[in-house]
Amino acid sequence: MVGNQFGAFFEAEGDHLLVATTNGVYAYQRTATGWDEAGKVVAADVVRGDGFGQAMAIHGDLAMIGSPGQGDNMGAVYIFRYTGDGWSQVGSKLLPEAAGTQFGASVAFDGENLVVGAPLADNRVGAAHAYRYTDSGLQPVGALEAQGLSGRTQFGQGVYVGDGWALVQAPFANQATGAVYGYMQGEDGEWQPAGQLAAFDGGPPVSYT
Repeated sequence: MVGNQFGAFFEAEGDHLLVATTNGVYAYQRTATGWDEAGKVVAADVVRGDGFGQAMAIHGDLAMIGSPGQGDNMGAVYIFRYTGDGWSQVGSKLLPEAAGTQFGASVAFDGENLVVGAPLADNRVGAAHAYRYTDSGLQPVGALEAQGLSGRTQFGQGVYVGDGWALVQAPFANQATGAVYGYMQGEDGEWQPAGQLAAFDGGPPVSYT
């Protein structure tokens, strides 16, 4: 369909491929000969313009799909499970505590830990929220804190989680030079700040024009 922007966002893991468009998320399964259509991933309350699929993470038979534009940029994250017949929603969607945060603009999931970015929270300072996935669903762990952030840093624009580490982008931190904040997970499951990364050459922005 014209204007669908098929492939603007996609996520692949194992034999699963999810491709987002402005009109929904398409699923594919890898076979011996290529990728077969596996239906669409559907959330009943999503409408065009919600940004459903702008951020996705797959691990095993679970997928976390962000919908950051939903509810006038309040945002949401949906959980889906692949059953062999397609992707079905699991439980209720995750919602932020505040409006206008773009919760779900970024998601990362390692099968046990979920990190969700909300880069417009707190007047674009941004936020990142951690959850633990258990047999009873997602349980909140808390926010990943970044000391000293101020202004429109958009902390949470991108996130990563895996191997006991979480990383969170803040592309407009430090006068827009940007930074990546690291966190290590303790034995109790809590996340502790573990420093930040910045461009090691300290040079000015590069123009490619």
